Amino acid sequence: MEKSPRWWDLPSAMLLFAATLFSAWRLQSTGWTEGLEHVRNLAVLGLLLGLALGQSRFQRRGVILLSIGYMLVFFTWQWLGFIEFSEEQTYLGERLLILFGRLATDLGEFFAGRAVADQLLVLALLSVPYWIAGLYSGYQLTRHANYLASILPGGILMLVVSIYHYTVKDYTWMFGVYLFIALLLLGRQKYLLDRQKWLKERVQVSSESNLDLNNTSIVIAAALVILAWGIPYTLASHAEAKEAWQNITGDWRLTDRLEDLFDSINKEKKPQPRNFKTELALGNQTSQSDLVVFLVYVPEVALEFPRLYWRGQIYDRFEENRWLTTGRDEVRHDSAFGDLEIPDTENRRRVSFTYDVYTDGQIILYSAAQPIWTNHDAIILHSKPAEDDGAMDVMALRASPRLEAGDLYRASAMLANPTIPELQAAGQEYPDWVKEKYLQLPEDFSPRIRDLAREITADSATPYDKAAAVTEYLRSEINYAPGITIPSEETDPLEYFLFERKQGFCNYYATAEVLILRAPAFRRGWRWDTPRASQIFKTASTPCANATCTPGPKCISPATAGSSSNRPGTRSRLTVRLNARSSPLSFRRPTIRSVNCRWRKTNSPRGNRMPRNVQPWYRPG
Repeated sequence: MEKSPRWWDLPSAMLLFAATLFSAWRLQSTGWTEGLEHVRNLAVLGLLLGLALGQSRFQRRGVILLSIGYMLVFFTWQWLGFIEFSEEQTYLGERLLILFGRLATDLGEFFAGRAVADQLLVLALLSVPYWIAGLYSGYQLTRHANYLASILPGGILMLVVSIYHYTVKDYTWMFGVYLFIALLLLGRQKYLLDRQKWLKERVQVSSESNLDLNNTSIVIAAALVILAWGIPYTLASHAEAKEAWQNITGDWRLTDRLEDLFDSINKEKKPQPRNFKTELALGNQTSQSDLVVFLVYVPEVALEFPRLYWRGQIYDRFEENRWLTTGRDEVRHDSAFGDLEIPDTENRRRVSFTYDVYTDGQIILYSAAQPIWTNHDAIILHSKPAEDDGAMDVMALRASPRLEAGDLYRASAMLANPTIPELQAAGQEYPDWVKEKYLQLPEDFSPRIRDLAREITADSATPYDKAAAVTEYLRSEINYAPGITIPSEETDPLEYFLFERKQGFCNYYATAEVLILRAPAFRRGWRWDTPRASQIFKTASTPCANATCTPGPKCISPATAGSSSNRPGTRSRLTVRLNARSSPLSFRRPTIRSVNCRWRKTNSPRGNRMPRNVQPWYRPG
């Protein structure tokens, strides 16, 4: 049997040693648990053992047995160093019992379905891949001179750590150093192979040539790293590339079961989702445009509802003169998954709508409230009403991929259509999650606005009547203006809007109504939906709407709920007014005849043809 050649080279071993150290230091930078230096030690010890075994005469079986033996010794040594023993616990046998007893207890907690609070188990789990990576890399370098097998394990571990390490600090420089070392090792290995070839061919190589080759390798490696880091900053951002990366890394995210295993680590706060805009300031003006965003094909059953509203995104918390979305969880949704589970479906009807997109690059999937399904792949921004509940409180739907002009998508929603007596008798008993999420008020909420609310609702008996009174007051007292300038001496823009200016646009109107109705005097659950639009949706018709939550038929718009002329008093009066005002600020609204999309000339990207895959319930005029 021919003897396998050995490939010992001190510079190569030193480069691999540096690469292994940087890979372990990247793990240490996370601060996930105490004692990560023990993982670093095991990675280095594994590398040294691998280099030695690769240079030795042992065959595969001997290498495996020796590796296991050294692993047990080194692991026990480092794990014992992690545990703080008392002065009385000096006997090695006693310490070993404590060590393996803690590991057995931690595993028992995990298999029982409980979160593991002991960081020793995390340290033990992290030790295994770093030991194997160091051992395998060193062995492959000296036994086979396999460059990729030597450098890839440490790089893969760095990549995995980077994916799971949520931090605002930039650690990419460590990956850059690792790449630089990897390129130097590649150049060194190439030189060794060429030198062996030159020796066989009896080519003379001077010591100066060796130095020149090393210098050239360093310069080329540095140039390649600089280019790799600099070129991305000169290129435009591509949403498709970002989405592809999120799809890749999303598959690496921890499942709930593995979260229990790593519950004890010191996690930094996960970055806020970047698929959605989770902040919305009051602003100074609203955009004006006649651009059509989308057209909705409405089924006949929807005519039973006094008015339809299209929802984009919910903002539920107000502070420092801006709205925030507190639901920050994201999940991908495929239409094949079926309906979403939402908190409340009682007294609701499922209605489906078809949306004809008129603009390129639309990312928001508009729908009626409450959305439960769409046939377009989407990313869902949501929060969980309860930890042990699988339901979603959906805040927004983002198209993935984005929509283009001419695209069609369908979305289904569970719509409530209560009568006025039903709203008046709804009561004020809300679930705890509704109270916590939709009753928030700023700590410095204006006493003047609170007094105004009491004055407006002094003669109102029920929460519904109070909402109607507040809505009517704002309709009669506040005039619409596309912009508002807040004087620098004013500290509360809403006070200025309500008491001084008495003019403004939808951001201020909706905010004032929501906060008034959240005040302790009413204890009603309100949230802010944006935007609301007519069935022919234009960018000039994108005011923000607020929705009220009442026990039973939850979450209807106060612009509808607060007007007895729109909301039927009994079930027998479910009719549709053809020329109802579109909002408290008197935005122009298409009539039902145009809402129902009679076939007429439009600026649709489809031309003047009806969509072939949509069957309207009306006949073209």
